[in-house]
Parts: sequence; C-alpha cells; structure tokens
Amino acid sequence: MPSSSTFYGHSTEMEFEHSDSSSSKEFNQVINATSLLSIRKSLAKYKKVLINSLDVSSILLADLLGDDLLDEGKRQHILSGATRCEVNGNFLDWLEECLTKTVDIHAVMDILRRDDQEHVVNLIEGKQGEWPLSQMMRTRLYKMSRWFTEHVDVSYGLLEYMLSKGTINKRHCEIIMAKSTDSEKNMELIEIVSRRSGRTLDCLLVGLKETGQGHIANQLEEALCGLFVLENPLSTSYFEDGREKIAGSSTSVVTKAKAMAPTAISGIAIVDQELFFANFKSPEIGIYNMTTLAFIRSFIINELVNPYDMKYCDRNRCLYIMDARYLNRPKSVLRLTSSGELIKCWSTESRYGCISVTFDSNVLLASFEEGRIEEFSPNGDLIRKIVFPTETGFSRPRYAIKLPGNRFLTSHGEGENEMHTVCIIDAEGYIRISVGGKKGSATNRFNVPIYLTIDSGGSIIVIDRDNSRVLSLEPNYLDFKQELISSGRDGMMRPERMALDESRGKIFIAHNDAYWRECCVFVFEYQ
Repeated sequence: MPSSSTFYGHSTEMEFEHSDSSSSKEFNQVINATSLLSIRKSLAKYKKVLINSLDVSSILLADLLGDDLLDEGKRQHILSGATRCEVNGNFLDWLEECLTKTVDIHAVMDILRRDDQEHVVNLIEGKQGEWPLSQMMRTRLYKMSRWFTEHVDVSYGLLEYMLSKGTINKRHCEIIMAKSTDSEKNMELIEIVSRRSGRTLDCLLVGLKETGQGHIANQLEEALCGLFVLENPLSTSYFEDGREKIAGSSTSVVTKAKAMAPTAISGIAIVDQELFFANFKSPEIGIYNMTTLAFIRSFIINELVNPYDMKYCDRNRCLYIMDARYLNRPKSVLRLTSSGELIKCWSTESRYGCISVTFDSNVLLASFEEGRIEEFSPNGDLIRKIVFPTETGFSRPRYAIKLPGNRFLTSHGEGENEMHTVCIIDAEGYIRISVGGKKGSATNRFNVPIYLTIDSGGSIIVIDRDNSRVLSLEPNYLDFKQELISSGRDGMMRPERMALDESRGKIFIAHNDAYWRECCVFVFEYQ
C-alpha cells in the first residue's frame, strides 16, 4: 500500500505499532509524584526546545482524539497552523490549558511515549532526557531520501537484521518488500527510520555495515554530526524565457556548530583550498574541504564572542572577523592567521556590521546601526569615515565594497519605510548611481539587499534576502542582468551570506531561516 509521510504537522498514512502501556505504570508514578505546577514550569522552560522537537503528527492527534482528550475543533485548530512552529505552538498552548484543568495529563504522556516521543515526556517532566533522533535530523533524513533511494540497497539481509533487533516490525518489512522498485523500497525505509527512535537509526547503521554498505553508514553517521555530503552532487541546468540561468547543485552543508546549538551561519570565507564557516554566538570556526565539503577540523578563538561576518585577505594571508559581542559592549575586528592565532584586535566601539577586504588589502566596515562606512588599515588604523549626507535618504548601509577611483559600492534597506537600494557613492557619501527604491520584488526593486560581491568580469552579485533570491547587476549603471538563483530554489528561503569561488565555478550561499531552525550552506554552480 502506498504511504506518505511529512514532518510539518500534516498527515501521514503509514501505520506504526505502539508499545503496550505496561511500561507506563512506572512513568505514571513519577508523574504522580510531580506537581502540576512543576510540570507547567518545565513546559514553559523547554517550550522553545519543544516547538523545534515535538512532532505533532496525525498519529499523535488521532490518539489524543481517540482518548477523548482532544475534540475535533481543537484538532483542526492545531493542524491549521501554517508552519511546523505554529502547529507545535498551538499544541503546547492546548497542553498548558490541560495542566490547569481536569484533562488527564498522564494519558497525554502515555500517548507521547507510544508515539516515540519519550524525550518530549522527559522534558515536560523536567528531566534533561535523551534526544535519540532530533527533529532536525528527521528533517535531514527526509530531505536526503532522494539520495538515499539511489544508493542504499534494501535487501532481505538488511531488513532481517533490523527485524531481529526489534527496531522494525514484520508489517513494515512487508510494506517495504511489496514495493515494485528498489527506489520505492528505500523511500519506505527512510520514512520508517525517520519516525522511530535513535535505536532504530543505530540499528540501520550497523545493518548497512553488516550487508556490505559501510560507506552509506559512514555518510549517515556524518549526517548525525550535522553534515551530509553527496559523493556525486546532483547538478541541474534550467532555462526560463530562453535565458540560461545558474545551474544549482542539490548539495547543502549544515555546520558542525549548528548541529550542537541553535545558531545561524554568520560568515563564509575561502582560504586556499578550504572553506571556513563562522556561526553567530560561537567562538568556533569550522573548516571544510572545498571539493567534497567534508568536515576537516575546527579551532576555538578565545577572544571571539559573537562573529557577525568573516573575510580572508589573500595578499596578507590573514582572516578578519567582525565580533559583535554582546549588547552595549564594545565591538571589535579580529585579525588572525588561518590557524586561528590572533595577530591584531581593534575596537570599533559600538559599531558593527558586514565587512569586506579592499583591493589594497584594507578592511571596509558597513556599520548598519550607526549609519556609516569605515575603512581600516590591516593594523586597525582608521583611514576614512563616510557618513551619508541627509539629503541622500540613506542611513543604514548593509554592505560596502571599495571600487577604483575612490568610489564605493553599497547596499541599504530594512523595514517598510526605508529605501532598499544598491548604489555607487563617492568618498563623501554622495550617490553617483543607484538602483532600487521602496521595497519590492520586481527586477529593479529589492527587499533587504544584505550582501554583495563582484566577480572577475565586474558583474555585481546581490543577495536580496527577503525576496529569497540572488541577482546579478551590470557593473557600470547597475542595470538588472539576470536572476542567478530564483526565490525558493532548492529550499533556499532566507539567504544572508555568500562566498564566490570562480576557480571551481561555485557560489556558496548561507541560508538562515528566521527562527534559526534550518541553517545551512547551499552550493550552486556559477557560470
């Protein structure tokens, strides 16, 4: 029987057997010994974690409804949430109501346990609990399913091994083997694994090794560390209106720091043959292979608190990191060797923003909050300060690049009433050429043009963040050239940082969703 499964609060047709309730007696004794007030406090404390981890599936809702704990109106209210976060938020709001009324919270806990969410029970109870298979990894496994179906051999040997270990039942084996093609069989298996506990996944990894597929197991283990790399990244070209666009690969990278804590990617730098990643609120820099995207190593920068952007200077062979630190604390720029040793650190007082390295090896800071552009020498000496004249209407630069002839390419824009533009200014801040205006999605409009770079041919590449796209502009008059990466391409919805590697024909785009739940780097071909 065909089955489908999604991970954002929608329906699922696949049947899963629930364990009996005998094991819940001991659990209920613990719950009975815990006051409702303590449970409510624990629920409030872990609500953000629960929203990102609780799987409000139709199976769970059906059980709640069947136990007369959830009426049809409440069920529809929960499922009407537009996003996974909203769905879980609605569920938790209802659960909090239950804790102050006569609804049997013990039954709710039992249902959560039967639906393979004992880690959620532990959190509500106030324990740390174990997170055998986080929602992020379930989503990753689901997104990997296309690759999985092309590489994993769902043999009888693999299924028999999982069946013998009690991590997959006979009914699941029958469903999988009833499929007509290996691809469909593998899809069934990945759906089952992504719905079960970490023990099921561990069994799958061992089973793959037992059946001669250790290389697949190794890559799945890498996925559990927050990194998954395709051995042969898929590459597609597509056309629209007779115009060839950039060809995008399906490869994406979730940084090691993101796998450990909810933090977004703040900087990407290409250093020789390696790719450096920085994450907000993390002093750790992750280093990846440029070709395979495999994690190589990382280092901790003790002086670093909250990296906001990162750039590499090829001429001086050093790394620059903008450290936004904490609110109301002085900000700074760090100059480091490629191994993380501090060379120089200078204060920018309250000013922070995205940085770029100029053609003469200086550092350019676009101070968004303070509304100025500053150029520093490699040793931190202030060379120039550009404050926009009032009549320009610009006050919050997003990014700046130094051009020959004392000109600067800048981008601006945030919110409803500001101008969202890309422009060329002189050393006094006066506009020479500009494109954009009030925020919009037409080819001559932007919605937070947050990041810029220039390729070897002079074309200007713009990350148009809130339009979820990457554009190319003609260098002389900033005319629209083409849409390099269209809105939502391969799931890229909120691009914020980028690095261009023309020697390999690739562009790296950091995607951070608004809630920092889905943060990764997309790798596209650049032609």
